Amino acid sequence: MKKTPQSHLKTVTPAKIEWNEQTPVSSHYDDIYFSRDDGVAETEYVFLKQNSLPDAWQNKESFTVLETGFGTGLNFFCTLDMWFKTADENACLTYISVEKYPLSKSELQRQKQIWPQFSDFIEQLIQNYPPMLSGLHSCSLFSGRVRLLLLFGDATEQLSTLIAQADVCFLDGFAPSKNQSMWTIDLFMQLARLVKPGGTVSTFTAVGDVRRGLQQAGFEMKKADAFGKKRHMLVGILRQPPSQKLLKPWFQYPVYNADKKQALVIGAGVAGLTTAIALLEAGWKVTILEQSSSVASAASGNRAGVVMPRLDKQQSTDARFYWQAFFSALRKIEQYEATGLETGWQQTGVLQLVDDASSYLSDWPESLFTEVKQAAAKTLTGVEVSSDALWLKQAGFIRPAIFCENLFNKYRHQIEFVFDTQVTALQKAATDWQVQTSEGVFTAQTVIICNAEAASQFEQTRSMSLQAVRGQVSYLKSDLAHRLKTVVCDKGYAIPVDQQLLIGATFSRDELGRELRDEDHEYNLKQFNKSLGDSEPLSNKGDIAIDIPVAGRASIRAMTPDRLPLVGAVPDISFYQQQYSDLAKGKKASGYQAAAYHSGLYINAGHGSRGLTTSFLCAEIIAALISDQAIPVEAEILARLHPARFEIKRLQKGEKSSK
Repeated sequence: MKKTPQSHLKTVTPAKIEWNEQTPVSSHYDDIYFSRDDGVAETEYVFLKQNSLPDAWQNKESFTVLETGFGTGLNFFCTLDMWFKTADENACLTYISVEKYPLSKSELQRQKQIWPQFSDFIEQLIQNYPPMLSGLHSCSLFSGRVRLLLLFGDATEQLSTLIAQADVCFLDGFAPSKNQSMWTIDLFMQLARLVKPGGTVSTFTAVGDVRRGLQQAGFEMKKADAFGKKRHMLVGILRQPPSQKLLKPWFQYPVYNADKKQALVIGAGVAGLTTAIALLEAGWKVTILEQSSSVASAASGNRAGVVMPRLDKQQSTDARFYWQAFFSALRKIEQYEATGLETGWQQTGVLQLVDDASSYLSDWPESLFTEVKQAAAKTLTGVEVSSDALWLKQAGFIRPAIFCENLFNKYRHQIEFVFDTQVTALQKAATDWQVQTSEGVFTAQTVIICNAEAASQFEQTRSMSLQAVRGQVSYLKSDLAHRLKTVVCDKGYAIPVDQQLLIGATFSRDELGRELRDEDHEYNLKQFNKSLGDSEPLSNKGDIAIDIPVAGRASIRAMTPDRLPLVGAVPDISFYQQQYSDLAKGKKASGYQAAAYHSGLYINAGHGSRGLTTSFLCAEIIAALISDQAIPVEAEILARLHPARFEIKRLQKGEKSSK
């Protein structure tokens, strides 16, 4: 099994286009994007008709298209047009496409004039268009009925990190004579890995090297009559898929085929709500069980919370996860705001105080954040700070309590909410889970655990390294609340909200008390004072703070030792301990069986203090795993979030399980 290549987040170059009347021409490749005669008719013939669309998606709950060369998006728009006209109204389309030189938003906007019939599709794309950064970008369109996975960067490199099984494949790179990198055997092998056995492929070219390369990868290929003036094109079907797996056996997931698309979610905080909504959009019927009398009763009920990625000096899989989650959160929040759902989102920017700010700049694209010197910070924030900092223009805060309540009001007629119901145990009976609660037994074939620190209370999850962390925030009445224009983060954070300052938060491991503590208010004040310049009124005079908290809130967060959430199917730890007991001896991964799980049981917990940033993307991951759809993160990230990662680490060190 080949090692998955290490990805690296970098800025991508936008497409350079010259327009020949209504035909765009790539300056990079000196080639047209589509037929000068009739681009729509060409797409319909070469890609839709030759892959038996729309017949191939009839009576299917989900369907996946894989494309090389997103280009102008024309193939995507034509597919959408046919999908909405012919597919079942509850079916979900996943469209995966890779593009090295993406079009800018302004170039996309121009296409409304060329294809006015696709204006709604183009506008949806523009509104949800990802930043010009390499890697995988997951976009939910049309209330979740369409999932667009855009991979920006080199096609072979990007597809080698993807986990998916496509029904059809559109090969639509520029002509082989113009762009050979889109027609290599390495790329064809990736396509064969990503297409289902029996899946079809079509391409406008009939070049012999392309045909032979696809055949070598496992496709059965033949010539067909081409569109327009061309004589031939290629069509094919995957007969011999490769056996290559991106994940090691202990991190592999089996295909989950539920008899009925009904799921039960435990917990109605941000993680539970976003998971339930992601499943709803994937065509599932969902019930949420919540132990309190309302949504967002725990940490999700804070007055305000920061939405920002974790800032690391060097790139790593973990750091890239946080940036991808951040951009996913922004897209989803802005989607809700566009529909009129109030989230309390304020894109104020975030000033993160750091030691040696310049050391953060060398390994990251310059568009992500900038260095701000201490003397210049006041221009951004309105207050003086105590050190140099990093400025994240796109970050900000939302009002999670308001957001969750409005999500409840929006989805209360589509999702069943059961409040005042504490889940006490989970027991598998035949194909269904018996969910034992304070109000009786609920039955579900698919269960997702999203109840923060309580997620480890069950027999199936006790070995997971989840820790309860008490956090108290303080609401401060101060002149600074009127002057502070941005979020300021140091060891803690300060948010200007409701004409007060929300500052915090304490970090007390294994404490469950929710009462307010004066010493925690004092701690929050001292931490915030360290962030401020000497001239600010909150600066300490001795040990006495000038301003005093007027209120606060304490809640319990759940975190893991590596500060990443637990996201995925719940592993059968007994199987792990039996089958992987000799990992410390250095045996090759290929010698082990694929992992075993508690079928139908999943977890999305351990988000710590960053759940407002990470929950949206993690909800998509859960929905994709359960629905057997393309995973919206690269394979390395999926492995880093795996619920059995701490057990595997113990076994690799030759240690016994902690529980």
